[in-house]
Amino acid sequence: QVGSKLESVVGATARSLCARVWRLIAANLQYFVGRGSAMGQQASQAELECIDRTDVAAPSAPRIAVCGASSVDDGSAVPDRATDSVVISATEAMLATIVSQKPARPPPSTGFACGFGLPSGPQVEVVDIHPRRATVRWKYGASDARRFHIDVLRVAAVCGSSRDLDGEEGAEVGFFEAPGNASELVLPDGALQRATGLFRVQVMAEIGEAGKAHLTQPGCSAPFFTPPEAPGAVVFPRLAGEPEETEIHVRWEPPADDGGAIIEDYEVAIFGPPEGSSGGDAPKAAGVPGEEQAEGVPDEVAECSQEAPLGPRLKLLRTSECACRLDQLAPGSGPYRFEVRPCNSFGIIGPAAVVSVSTAVAAPAVPSGLRARLLPGRKRACSFDGGPGEGGVSGGDVDVVRLEWRAPADEGGKRTESYLIYAAEEDLEEEADCPKLAADSEPAPIHSAMAGEAAVDGRREPGGACSFDVCVEPGRAYTFYVEAHNGALPSGLSQPSASVFVPARVPAAPQDPPAVFLVEGGFAAELRWVGPRRGGGLPLLSYKVGVLKATDITADGLVSHVAREVTVACESAAIHSQGGGSSSMQWQPPRPLRENEVIYASRIEGLQADAKHCFVLAASNAMGTGRWSPPSSPLMTPIAAPPAPVNAVATVMIDDKQRVVVTVHWESGRSQSSNDGAIAAFQVMLIPVAPPTTASSSSASAPADNSVLRERILVPMGRAQWRFDWSAPLPAPGNYAVEIVAESTAGQRSSPVVLAFDVRPEAFPRREGCEVAAAAPQWAEEAVLILGPAITTDDTRFGEFDETSNWQQSLLLWHDVDQGWQGGSEGPPSLRRGRPENGIDVVCCYRRPGSNLAHAAVLSAGVSASRLQVALPSNVPMSLRLVLRSEPVDLTVAEKPTAKRGHKVRSEPLLLMMSNTSEHLRPLWEVWARQTVGGVPPQWTALPELQNNILEASWLEDGNMAKVQFELSERNVGESGEGCLLPPGHYEFTFGDERQIQHSVRRLGMSGWTAKARRSVRDALGEDASLPMVSAEESCIICMERKRTHAFMHADTGDGHLAVCGECAGAYRTEAATPGAARPVRTCPVCRRGFSALQRIYQ
Repeated sequence: QVGSKLESVVGATARSLCARVWRLIAANLQYFVGRGSAMGQQASQAELECIDRTDVAAPSAPRIAVCGASSVDDGSAVPDRATDSVVISATEAMLATIVSQKPARPPPSTGFACGFGLPSGPQVEVVDIHPRRATVRWKYGASDARRFHIDVLRVAAVCGSSRDLDGEEGAEVGFFEAPGNASELVLPDGALQRATGLFRVQVMAEIGEAGKAHLTQPGCSAPFFTPPEAPGAVVFPRLAGEPEETEIHVRWEPPADDGGAIIEDYEVAIFGPPEGSSGGDAPKAAGVPGEEQAEGVPDEVAECSQEAPLGPRLKLLRTSECACRLDQLAPGSGPYRFEVRPCNSFGIIGPAAVVSVSTAVAAPAVPSGLRARLLPGRKRACSFDGGPGEGGVSGGDVDVVRLEWRAPADEGGKRTESYLIYAAEEDLEEEADCPKLAADSEPAPIHSAMAGEAAVDGRREPGGACSFDVCVEPGRAYTFYVEAHNGALPSGLSQPSASVFVPARVPAAPQDPPAVFLVEGGFAAELRWVGPRRGGGLPLLSYKVGVLKATDITADGLVSHVAREVTVACESAAIHSQGGGSSSMQWQPPRPLRENEVIYASRIEGLQADAKHCFVLAASNAMGTGRWSPPSSPLMTPIAAPPAPVNAVATVMIDDKQRVVVTVHWESGRSQSSNDGAIAAFQVMLIPVAPPTTASSSSASAPADNSVLRERILVPMGRAQWRFDWSAPLPAPGNYAVEIVAESTAGQRSSPVVLAFDVRPEAFPRREGCEVAAAAPQWAEEAVLILGPAITTDDTRFGEFDETSNWQQSLLLWHDVDQGWQGGSEGPPSLRRGRPENGIDVVCCYRRPGSNLAHAAVLSAGVSASRLQVALPSNVPMSLRLVLRSEPVDLTVAEKPTAKRGHKVRSEPLLLMMSNTSEHLRPLWEVWARQTVGGVPPQWTALPELQNNILEASWLEDGNMAKVQFELSERNVGESGEGCLLPPGHYEFTFGDERQIQHSVRRLGMSGWTAKARRSVRDALGEDASLPMVSAEESCIICMERKRTHAFMHADTGDGHLAVCGECAGAYRTEAATPGAARPVRTCPVCRRGFSALQRIYQ
């Protein structure tokens, strides 16, 4: 309670004085507890006297009261109200009592009375005067003094003081009490204020008995004043702004404590760098060592530091401003130590505040004497492993230019750390002998070098000799520049060197061996490697692939002999690696591709069987071919395929069962090598083929039963060299091909031997009274005449078409049918000569624009004439066929399409597609030729007209995922196949669904392969005439081909999402109706919520 009351009374009292009071309260707390008296805000006079006379354990201790004082600057505080007082003893054992006013004193003496004279006061002097305290001594002749009352009075203000006390002259500053036997009182610290006065101390003695005590006359000391203290250190010493190269500007703020007097000026002592210090490596500003800098203080601020090493003193100056500037310094020098001391009006100098700063580092001088020379060829073993100029220079295929220069004589105050080398390239004109600077040949950095690496013999010194080797690409001229850097600033580019021409040469050897994979059953190798586009300073033209055996490699990995060389053009090798049908395997290079590098690929065929092969690479440019690369890992080829059959002969005859039978005779081939496998069986295929003429003008037809007959004939053990035969009945007249392939015990097959023959109808026996197949209807030479735009589009035989589709009125023409009846006047009435009695059906197979489904429609049934006028849609591919009817037309039953295979009497397909302007359009099927005739790089190639028509008819009639086989040979290619790059052979074509599966073609036989195919539409000029694609915003989100017409309706929200076309909507309905349908077909593809209906919105 005493402590709380004390804090409430003193308020702004200095914390140091409060701490002392708290210690006194703690020492005497037991007394107050024992009495049990409650301390209030004020204490009565009786309590004061009781404490003074009875409760004080040491009555000789003086009582001290300080009043009327204000707070001071050093952090201590005294009462700030004149009515408050603090009574403390001068020793550590004294008591403290809070009083509200000056303690009561006896009355002063009234003068002479009853023969007594006026008592005189003590003789007083003040000694040992300090800024905040002093010692009062007095002499009193009488010995009857009970106690002494000491008052400190202010006489006048001190001239030159930085502050004045409040109150009038003669006001009491403090009052104290001392026992009667005392002669000296040490005023406590804080009883006086520094640099204040004048002060006078008066002492009065209290004499007389206790009840009749009175005071003597006061004894006064000589007037005195308190001296000021030393001011505090300056605040916030710092570097003003950014460091400069030749001068330092330091600023500070006045000290927070002026010591009681006005600060007049500052003393600044400047010390140079310590001996042995490196000026350029010193920090900008140094603070107190071992101390953390305060948060929020800038880096330039430095506090006092007495431990920093001192250099020679450069200057001692006095300034009244809070700033100092030191100029004419060397760049990067320091640290310079600034010691700033404040000085007040009394000439007292405060402590020093220290800031250590260095001048800014300047840019070094430009390197001089730059020379460049090309090193000889034996010095070209340079590995370029990156740097600023990595782009454009491939690792290893470079030449070396040595640069020599002199280091900067003036390093700018800091040692040179590195050099940056620039180069400007020059291209050579073909018409002129002199080099011409390229338009984009600005100096560009190509390499960086540390100063220690570039210094000759490692001696780094200003103006020293430097040398460095740089890697450059040959085939160009270069001009070099050098720029020095000292870690702070660059010097700028030096003077250019003389131009150095690096001549072109053959490319360097590839650093890495190629990656090799066996393909095509192990008798061909697929190579992959990473190489540059340029080599030896020139564009690469080709690569040579060397094929060698594993025994042709020496112990140290060198190639002693290359058995076979294959030249691969760089352009074709790059295209081969990008995809186009060369191989489906995925290969990742062992390292990231550098700039100007690509992945190359090539296929090497005809590898020797049952042998280990290695492969090497060599690059070629216009200057020649370089050296071989390291050899690849060896690959073991399998045992060779058996030899192809020889002396094959096919004979057609009638057997004893009156069947037309083909008999094939052949002999097994002779082995050309011991590595060829033994023959285990022969594969024989009888293949019906189309006639060798075009479909629109041929009178011949394929066999009615076009199925392929396959049979495997086993070879008995020990009959490797033998003659074999095979027979099979023929179902109908037509063109046939027999393919014979030998198969080894390891499952390998030889190249096929193909025999082609034509069986005429006359070869089949005729029985009297029996009928034979009637001749197929034939289209006229000019089968279609386009009459013009159709008047009406209400014909629904083609299903639903877009309202914007155009229709063309067309006239179809064909020849009268010859029934071919050979049995006389009797026989079925439907097979008489002339026009068939039941007529002809005209069937059309087509695909709507944007649809991936094949459709069929009967344009007319039972046509008795040889012509038909009908409206046909534009931009729709169609296949028209004439089919003989075997029964009359039933008008009560809707006719269904009958153009599917299996009907024996039908015409060849008439392929038709018209534009909106009545122009005939031509479909074109193309195949990515992986193997080409003449070694041409893989590319898209168009099929001949006959094979093109076969594919188009099958695509329209058989639908998706159907397969069709065709043959390419000299007899069925014709003039239209002169540009076809596919090699002769049998092929199988598989149609995709045009959504997820692409069309593909596979070559049959031992050396078969698979490639992609595509379909396009061309006009009469050969230009692309395909319909424009639907925009992405309007296209179906499922097939991405047709316009959106149907929306998924949501009954819960009353809205829908227009998302799919009619074809996809039908597929959705079909799949959703299937039991156990997958979840995706039961939800809206846009929001993945269930839908209530699939409604058509647009036509």
